[in-house]
Amino acid sequence: MWKNKHVHSHHTHVNIPGLDGNLKENSMVRMFPQTEWKWIHRYQYIYMWLLYPIYTIVWLLTWDIKDFLNPTISGRPYLKIPLQEKLKMTCGKIIFVLRLLILPVVFGPFTFPEILLGFFVFHLAASSTVAFVLVSAHVGELNQFPKPIEQGILSHSWIRHQLVTTCDFSTNNMLLSHLYGCFNHHVIHHIFPHINHIHYPALTKILKDLCNDFDMHYNEQPSLTKSIGSHFSFLKARSRDGVQVEYLEL
Repeated sequence: MWKNKHVHSHHTHVNIPGLDGNLKENSMVRMFPQTEWKWIHRYQYIYMWLLYPIYTIVWLLTWDIKDFLNPTISGRPYLKIPLQEKLKMTCGKIIFVLRLLILPVVFGPFTFPEILLGFFVFHLAASSTVAFVLVSAHVGELNQFPKPIEQGILSHSWIRHQLVTTCDFSTNNMLLSHLYGCFNHHVIHHIFPHINHIHYPALTKILKDLCNDFDMHYNEQPSLTKSIGSHFSFLKARSRDGVQVEYLEL
């Protein structure tokens, strides 16, 4: 499922509604330019601060299951999921719950409320670490949402698409690069996903020089806080009543 959703769907169709499996909207948030505005979106840049910290819980309990039931999650219509993969997912969910919620109560010195509290603290930490950085790489003030032309074809190259839809942050910060596995070098990750991440900092320097020499687009926020702030500024812009932001034509 990760291969279908992340590799075939997200990396191939970055920021394209309906094809990018990693950026799926629901009624709670308005990200894409063509999405219909609803009254609740007026406050999305406020309440999303409360929803992102439960990101991994929602992923665990709903998204994985919905993705298995969605035949177009990979960007290829009517993808059939083998029965053995469905069994793997079901067993994985059961083992996860048993290991973190049930077995500690049976064999450990803790009560169930204590275990449940630890479970939520665990997800709070995981979600806060992952969600804000993940969404900021593709949904911010510098990111673009190019519109496909006839028959779903983009008017620009695949590499240019990665450059305009993806955003780096703090690429000179060695500590953040270490802690995030060079996720902050996200543009290079999209252009060379098959290369080990330890080479990303050196490749990013080359990429910056090339983009400068050939007057190519390149997105970078100077810090993690700026990147997250840009994401919520973007959500605030999309929260305005009746604002319909058009796709960028390249």
